Amino acid sequence: MAGTSASTSYRVNSRESSVNAPTQPGPVKGVSVRGGVPLGLSTPILVREDYVMCATDEKKDGGDSSVTAAPVSSGMMASRMSRGAVGKAPSVPPRLMVTLNGTHTVRFSGGNGSAIPVTVADLLGAFGAICTVTGTTAVALMSSVKMHSIQIWSAASSSASTTASVSWAAGESSQVPDESIDDSFPQGTTVVGGVSFRPPAMSLAALWITSADASATLFSITSSAGSIVDVRCSFRVCDTITPLAISISVGTVGKIYYLALDGPSSNVYKPTSLPTTH
Repeated sequence: MAGTSASTSYRVNSRESSVNAPTQPGPVKGVSVRGGVPLGLSTPILVREDYVMCATDEKKDGGDSSVTAAPVSSGMMASRMSRGAVGKAPSVPPRLMVTLNGTHTVRFSGGNGSAIPVTVADLLGAFGAICTVTGTTAVALMSSVKMHSIQIWSAASSSASTTASVSWAAGESSQVPDESIDDSFPQGTTVVGGVSFRPPAMSLAALWITSADASATLFSITSSAGSIVDVRCSFRVCDTITPLAISISVGTVGKIYYLALDGPSSNVYKPTSLPTTH
């Protein structure tokens, strides 16, 4: 048909030809091989060659289409016959952690020279709580915490000596040894370095702890008045666990407060540069 093009079609033909084969199996000395066929042998054998008959596009003036034939190897035929879309297993979205989480350091200022216990509820409240009942209740934003470190910069002391220490609570009785570091400073104004504490393996603070253990003590902290304390923790925002309610005495509904490290009732180690209440 004039002005049109026909789709290319394929047809496989075979041609058999004879060549001389050796009278005995095995390689023959002095016999040349061309194209995989031994030449100059005495016994004829049949060799199969495949041809692809290709009908080209029709001529635009309506003339006959031209046909060409070319031998192809069996490997080429297999490749052409199997060519097409390559199947693969369907991809699926990767597993995703949907619970909000992170790691953060909160800074506190305080101390009174005595050992002050810190519970799970206290630590959750220190990382943020939203007031739900005016002057009565705040709800912790976090449901789970895992401690990484506590660093204490003891305040300049006017006494003969002062001590910065952390005592970690054990997962089981007598599981964790005592840990206490003594900072002794001369009387008067003194610039000192920070002292770092890390929770021992298998102590409560080294594990993920949830609000279900709100009353459990994680550690006790001792430092002089006016010390700076950095607490670094990983946390999970409330998702499947019911938020923990914390009693407060001052608060406005809907406002977020960062409570003292030792809880709003003790209120010795207060957060710095963050809105707080008790």
